[in-house]
Amino acid sequence: MLAFLCLAPGAALVTALGNRATVEPGLIVGASLGVAAVVAQTMLWLGAWWPKAFLYLLAAACLVALLARLREPVAARAQERGDRSVPAGEQERARVLTSVASRRARSPAAAHAAVLAAAGLAWGLSLREADLSRMGGLGLLDAMPAAYFVAFGLLVAGFTAAVSRPVLSNRLLWLYAFALILVLHGTTALLYDEPRYTWTYKHLGVIAQIAQAGAVDRSVDIYNNWPGFFALVAWLSAVTGVSAISYAAGAQVFFNLANIAALRFALRGLTNDERLIWSATLFFVLGNWLGQDYLAPQAFAFVLSLVVLGLCLRCGPAPGPARSRAAPWSTGVLDGLRSSVLRRAPAEETRRPAPLSPAGAVLVGGLCYLAIVVSHQLTPVILLAGVIGLALVARRVPLWIPVAMGIAEVWWLWRAWPYVSKHYTFFDPAPSSSAAPPGYNIGDGLPGLELVAYAVRAEILILVVLAAVGLVRRLRQGHWDLVPAILIAAPLVVVGLQSYSGEGRYRAYLFALPWLCFLAAAALSPARARLPALTHRVRLLLANVSLGICLLFAYFGLELINRVDPDDVAAAVWFERHAPRDSVLAGMTGGFPNRVTARYAAVYYPPTPGAPSLTDHAAYGSRRLGAADLPRIESSLRAYGAPHTFLTLTASQERYARLYGLLPAGSLQSLAGALRASPDFRLVYRRGSSSIFLYRSGRRPRSEAIR
Repeated sequence: MLAFLCLAPGAALVTALGNRATVEPGLIVGASLGVAAVVAQTMLWLGAWWPKAFLYLLAAACLVALLARLREPVAARAQERGDRSVPAGEQERARVLTSVASRRARSPAAAHAAVLAAAGLAWGLSLREADLSRMGGLGLLDAMPAAYFVAFGLLVAGFTAAVSRPVLSNRLLWLYAFALILVLHGTTALLYDEPRYTWTYKHLGVIAQIAQAGAVDRSVDIYNNWPGFFALVAWLSAVTGVSAISYAAGAQVFFNLANIAALRFALRGLTNDERLIWSATLFFVLGNWLGQDYLAPQAFAFVLSLVVLGLCLRCGPAPGPARSRAAPWSTGVLDGLRSSVLRRAPAEETRRPAPLSPAGAVLVGGLCYLAIVVSHQLTPVILLAGVIGLALVARRVPLWIPVAMGIAEVWWLWRAWPYVSKHYTFFDPAPSSSAAPPGYNIGDGLPGLELVAYAVRAEILILVVLAAVGLVRRLRQGHWDLVPAILIAAPLVVVGLQSYSGEGRYRAYLFALPWLCFLAAAALSPARARLPALTHRVRLLLANVSLGICLLFAYFGLELINRVDPDDVAAAVWFERHAPRDSVLAGMTGGFPNRVTARYAAVYYPPTPGAPSLTDHAAYGSRRLGAADLPRIESSLRAYGAPHTFLTLTASQERYARLYGLLPAGSLQSLAGALRASPDFRLVYRRGSSSIFLYRSGRRPRSEAIR
C-alpha cells in the first residue's frame, strides 16, 4: 500500500503527461505523494471518508493511464525516448569505451562491495552490543560500541571514494546513500521500543482522530486546520488496518530516502554534472542534523517543496529579457553587477531535457504545492518566497506562477484564520527565542551537552565557509549562481518575520541546506579538464569526515530525551481514555508524550491543550523537590483554571531535568513520595516508571474527576 501511494500516482500522472525524459525517482515520488495527499484532503472536503472506495478509484485511474501508455506502438515509444539511428562507427566506438570502462570498474566494484559488507556487519554487531542505559550528555554516542563508528566511517570513506571515481556508478552511489541513511536513521528505530521524539505522538492523535471520524474540527487545534498530511497517513492506516504508531519509527528512513531523490531532481536544474550532484547529496546527508524527518507534515512538505523547485528550474523558460515595466531597472542593476563581477561572458551550463512540458509541470507542481498548503503552515510561505525570487530576480518562472501560489496560500490561511487569529501572532520575529528550556544556558546540564551545542555550530560554519568558497570559485569559472543565492536567502527573510516558537532558525537552515550543499560541493569539485586527483579526494574526505563527526554529536547528542519509554506512552493512552473532559495533564518538566489517541480533543482543556511544564514558569531551586514544594506546585496547577487537573511524573521527565540541569537527581522520586502522602493528591495511575496524580482542590467529589 505504501509503495503504491508513493509510486503509482506519480508514474501514471507523468506518463499521462507524456514524459519524454528518463524517469526520475524524485519526480515520481513527489508527484505520487502530492496526488495522494490531495485525494485524502478531497475526502475531507467532500465529507466522504471512504478510504477503500477512493483507493480503488485512484488505482483504476493509475491503471488506465499506464495501460494506455503500454498500448502505444513500440516505435512511437522509442521515438519519444529520443532513440535515433547511430552510425556504425559511433556504435563501435561506444562499444569499445563501454568495454574499457567495464574492465576498469571491476576491481573497484569488488572493493566497494567489501566495504559495504564490512560496514553492514559492523553495524549489525553494534546493534547487538548497544547499551541504552549508558546514555548521558552525549546521548546515543555514550551507548554505542566502537563497531558503530567503524560502520559509519567505512560508509563515509566508501561514499567519498565512489563519488571520486573517474567513471561514476549511480547504482553504487545509491547503495552507499541507502546504507548511510539506514545506519544514521534506522539505528534508533531498531533500538528503541517506541517511536523517537515525544512530539511525534501529538501527530498520532490527529491521525487517529481523522481515521476514526473521517472529518476535522477547525476549532480543536492548528493541526485540524492543516490536515492534508494527517489525512494521507490516516488513509494509509484505515486501508491497511495498521496504526500509525506501528510504522512511525521508520518514517525517518523513508523521508531521508525521499529527500535524496527529490534533492537530486532539483539540483539537476542547476547543473548537469553528476559528480557535483552526488557530492552535494553526500553533504546534505551529513549536514542534516535537525531531526525534521520524523512522521510530521514538515518532513512531507519539504520533499514536495524540492520537487516544486526542481520543476521551476527545469521546466521553466531560460532566463530572458524582462517583460514588465518595473523589472528593467532591477534587471539592469543585476546585469551590470554580473558583468563587473564575472568580467567575462557567463559560462553556458548544459541543461538536461525538461522532464515535463511547461503545462505538465504546472499541473504536477500545482498539485504538489496544494498538498503543501493544506499540510503545513510555514513551508508554503518559504517556498513561495523562493519562487517569487526566481520570478522577479532570476526570471526562471513566469510571474503569474507565484501569484497563483500566493492566492492558494491566502485562501487556505483565510479558512484557518478564525483559529489562527485567536491563538497565534502572525508576525513574531523574536530573534532571541529558543526551543531550549527556559533558563537554560550552554554549559548547564550534563557533561557533553555543551559539546553537542558546539557541534551544531561547527557543522553550520563548515558548510557556510565551503559554500562561500564554492560561490567564489564558480564565479571565477563564469557561473552566475543567482538561483542558489535566492533560495538560500528566501527562508532567512521569512524566518525574520516569524520565529515559529524558536524553531524558525532550524527551518531556515533546512530549506537553505540543499543550496548550501551545492555550493559547498562546488568548492571541492575537480576541474572539468582532468580526472579527479588524489588531492581532490583527500580534501573531499576531510570535509566529509569533519561533517560526519559533527553530525554524530549534533544528531544523537539529545537522545537521552528523544527516546520515549513504553511506560510513558501507556500512561498517555490511559489518561486520554479515562480522564474527563476539560482536563489538564501537567508535568514537572517537558519531555513526555501526550495527545496520542483520537480522544485527545475531548479530553484536554481548550485553553491549555498541550502538556504544560511547571519548570517553564517557576524556579524550583537547586535542591531536591519534596513536601515543602507542594504549595507552589498546587498554586501553579490552580493557575491553569481547568475543571480537572492532573500531574504526571515519568522517567522521561527525570532524564529531561537531568540533561538540562533543571532539577537535582532524584527530585521526581522524592516528589512522588510527597504527593502520595499529601491529601490534596491522589495516585490514579502507575505503571513502571510513570505515575499520574489527580489534584484535588476540595471543590468536587472524586467520582467526577476520574472514571
